[in-house]
Amino acid sequence: PAEFRDLIVLTKGTDMGKTGIVIGIYPDGSNKCIVKLDRFKGLREIRVVPRDVVAKRLGEQAPDDVFLIPRKNGNGNSKKS
Repeated sequence: PAEFRDLIVLTKGTDMGKTGIVIGIYPDGSNKCIVKLDRFKGLREIRVVPRDVVAKRLGEQAPDDVFLIPRKNGNGNSKKS
């Protein structure tokens, strides 16, 4: 089964084929996990789904836009990577 931070694809239901990443697993024995779906029409949905409809996938995750914002260094200028 997919674990925390695994890239996933949903295998059943109305969201079948959507991809994302596991951001949490319920510890209460309910066999549910929290997934952050990949961007679709400008949004990244967060869903609680049963773990049996989540499958691991291979590949790399594109970073969220927030990580692409240029950071400022101490003197107020943007830092180049």
